[in-house]
Amino acid sequence: MDISIVVTTYKKHLKNLNSCLKSIKISKLKYEIIVINSTKTKKSKSYIYKILKQNNFETKSKVIELQNKNISYARNSALKFSHGNLITFIDGDDKLIKNFIFNQRIIKKKYDVAVFNVQINKKYKIKPCSFYGFKGHLNQFQIKKLIEKYLNLPRGNSIVTHVWSKIYSKKFLKNNNIKFKNEIKINEDFLFNSLVFIKAKKMLLNYSKKMIEHNPSSIKTNARRHLLNDKNY
Repeated sequence: MDISIVVTTYKKHLKNLNSCLKSIKISKLKYEIIVINSTKTKKSKSYIYKILKQNNFETKSKVIELQNKNISYARNSALKFSHGNLITFIDGDDKLIKNFIFNQRIIKKKYDVAVFNVQINKKYKIKPCSFYGFKGHLNQFQIKKLIEKYLNLPRGNSIVTHVWSKIYSKKFLKNNNIKFKNEIKINEDFLFNSLVFIKAKKMLLNYSKKMIEHNPSSIKTNARRHLLNDKNY
């Protein structure tokens, strides 16, 4: 199988799930859609299957239901049960950019991780995602220089800090035992990507192509989450 597309959702995100799945476009690839549902009710389960069917993903999808588990546990479940050579993660309240298509052009290059640009929903006044001046195919030396630039000027919205708009090699993740730490509730993707960037030997940075339109939580919500999980942070 070419690629596993993982969509995480819970009660608050279910209302956005249809627009999220509707935005996924795939051409001539063997794929699977994995929906991780943290709202374990009969109503939510039937709703998710209904949305998958409406978007013609019914026969190429699976739904993993979890209860009282955090996002790290959810994504690790996807890593465990996915079958694609590549894997990508999408938050259930986000969607893919209109002209982004999972196709042969996306997967033909051999890389440990491919990073695409992000479009932040315009109603949020957040600076664009920082690539620190890098683009194209990076080797291990160039990746090291990228890490150095990040450490000199760290930003919350950078290519290091989030799993959206990235496609990972499953073989690379497995060989380097890279996964999410189940006990981490905040910035779990930052820790995950830190390991990816340190271990990666081949990286693609496609600055010109946007993949995800991201809907961030409010600044107040994020601040409250960090305060409540200060130890983990």
